[in-house]
Amino acid sequence: MSSSSIPIIDIKDIQSAKGLEEIGLQLKEVYSDIGFGTLINHGVDQKLIDQVFELSQMFHAKPMAEKMTLKRKGHYFRGYTPPEDYVMRQSAILDTTSVANLNASLNIMPDLGESLFASLANTPYGGVNQWLESMPSMQGVIAEFRDQMTDLSRRLMNAFELGLKIPKDSLNEL
Repeated sequence: MSSSSIPIIDIKDIQSAKGLEEIGLQLKEVYSDIGFGTLINHGVDQKLIDQVFELSQMFHAKPMAEKMTLKRKGHYFRGYTPPEDYVMRQSAILDTTSVANLNASLNIMPDLGESLFASLANTPYGGVNQWLESMPSMQGVIAEFRDQMTDLSRRLMNAFELGLKIPKDSLNEL
């Protein structure tokens, strides 16, 4: 593996036992030595990925007043975070280096079942997702994308477990 290029990990065979083990060893090597890589043949629908990017661009092109209708409420992470909404401390030692964060984001999390909703109600993970009425397809597209990414994440965790030689489903318990 060249230290001047980003490693590419082909995971097309992740469904087979042999492929899962080989991919696990590759993941261990890449993420132990370099720390990042590019996954190819991951199975996430490219049209869906394109839709998510398009929806993101459409959302961020909306007028600020419309986006602000989704502003995060209270201590919850769900909702819109406008630029300069919070200060990010750059140093634990020198508090004088604090600057306003210039990014904007729409924070969406998995919908909680009733039992989880009650237990997380007073945490930053509680609350409900917020959606713009002017973008009716967004909720369904994001839900499908989240489902495909969750499936991919579970397959990758299984591969990491094999590569790290730790018990099956250890990472699912996190």
